[in-house]
Amino acid sequence: MEGGKAPPVPVHIRSALINSSDDPLITTLSLTKIQLRAFPIARLSPSLTQLDLSCNPLTGASAEGISVRLPVLQTLSLSHAHLTAIPRGLSNYTTLRTLDLSGNALGSSSIERRSLAAQRDALPRGLTRLSLADNNLAAVPVAVWRLAALETLELHNNQLSSLKSEIEQLGALKVLRLGNNHFGTLPSQLGWCGAPMQHGSH
Repeated sequence: MEGGKAPPVPVHIRSALINSSDDPLITTLSLTKIQLRAFPIARLSPSLTQLDLSCNPLTGASAEGISVRLPVLQTLSLSHAHLTAIPRGLSNYTTLRTLDLSGNALGSSSIERRSLAAQRDALPRGLTRLSLADNNLAAVPVAVWRLAALETLELHNNQLSSLKSEIEQLGALKVLRLGNNHFGTLPSQLGWCGAPMQHGSH
């Protein structure tokens, strides 16, 4: 990548973005692997319910303002997006139900782990499905314990060795994926969730 600059967004992608902003019929949009470095807020159709931004270098990108632009967004994928922190503004997505943050680096350094511990309101409260798989997490982000509507939580392929007793707050949890971690024991409060644990990575 010469001069450290991202390659230009291909013409057909630029056209799709421009067209999507004016087309009320577009509800699903995939913008994977196009070297986006920021959320393309101004160019997205407000009718979108599903948006895939995975496999883009979104390190440090902010999601501020996108919840206003996308008032009915229900599914957002930010997997493999080089994220080292939960993007600012995600908690404002009141309609968001599914969020994929897998394959990032949310727990790769002590600084990032401290940041996650401080971000109590970093995630949308209405989430029913959340993936934090493949993030090198040594602890579950504190914001997860505030998701009372969460039904599916994916934590497989991390560095977890324990779960906090706060998991009893996830009363709606139905599926919990914990495979490929380092658990010695699990909290007794896990029984309060009624979630079947899945030890596999899928």
